[in-house]
Amino acid sequence: SVPLAYFMADDFYHESAYTVILGLSLAASMPLSWNLSLVAIPGSGRVMSVLLGVPETTSVSIHKAVAWSAVFWASLHAFGEIVYICVNKDESCSDTFLKGDYRYLYWAGAVSALLLLAHVAIALSRRKIENFVSFHRAIAGVLLTFATIHWWPFLFFLCPAVAVFATSSALQRYGGGF
Repeated sequence: SVPLAYFMADDFYHESAYTVILGLSLAASMPLSWNLSLVAIPGSGRVMSVLLGVPETTSVSIHKAVAWSAVFWASLHAFGEIVYICVNKDESCSDTFLKGDYRYLYWAGAVSALLLLAHVAIALSRRKIENFVSFHRAIAGVLLTFATIHWWPFLFFLCPAVAVFATSSALQRYGGGF
């Protein structure tokens, strides 16, 4: 609610319907960032289940719930950005993506959105995919990399997930009963 209040308090975000959409889209990026960072933690191995004292199935359920929440916030963020960039701008949408000052930011966001769509499709067909977990983790890593390129402060959101994953990997490799 703080990002929404921040954006809605600025007069710029009251100029038109498009700027309201942009404000909502930018506000959606904050819960999206938290969800993307949190979704990686339960998927980091058994260590979170052990630390939280919950069965692995509960950890997987948490992962799925947070993932669907991330999809919701990503849809809101991407849709709002696309509407603002492609409908409201003085320049064409292709000029924004090809010549604009922030083209790398937009490209990284577009690739992130496409990777998330691919990730959703993969998750929905997980029973049909051999080695699903390995494939799922690889796509997730690429998605999180492009999300970080899109908005570099996201790197700080990923620190807890990276720490849990590294701890889990070390414990699995060098012992510790996990």
